[in-house]
Amino acid sequence: MLNFILNPETKVFYMQNDIQQLEALRDELQARLNRLSASNKDTHLDSVQKSFHMGMVGGSGRNTASLNKRRARNLDKTIDNAVIFCRVDAELREVERKLAAAIYQRDNADTIAAKKERKIAILIGYWNQIKAGDTVVIPFGNEVTVTKKNTKSIMTGPECKWTAADI
Repeated sequence: MLNFILNPETKVFYMQNDIQQLEALRDELQARLNRLSASNKDTHLDSVQKSFHMGMVGGSGRNTASLNKRRARNLDKTIDNAVIFCRVDAELREVERKLAAAIYQRDNADTIAAKKERKIAILIGYWNQIKAGDTVVIPFGNEVTVTKKNTKSIMTGPECKWTAADI
């Protein structure tokens, strides 16, 4: 979702654009959650539940059966809305996580780039210090002795050639 290109000014524009899209999506999901939590209200059932012991009307008859059917429909609607609520809430948490990551990346873009540049400078310094006769650690923890070195690679044997990226 976060699209970057090499130009720093454009990179900030795209990050800001993505942040705005994520914030709009977050607000939309929050409004949907608010609508879902408010849609379960049936004032007539609430008033009946307050008026009778344990919230239920006893006896039998047409009105009681109708009220019980209405209560069952309301319970089904509540369960369906709870399932939807859980899905939307999970999506909202994912959007908030992406938004926090995008804001962190936007705010710390300079420090992240500076750390990467320092790491590259250290690796270049290490590469420049290697000379023939030195022992270096190659992948898998093996130590080898450098027999020949040029600007792009080192030789550790008659047919073993390693680049800076390999080490």
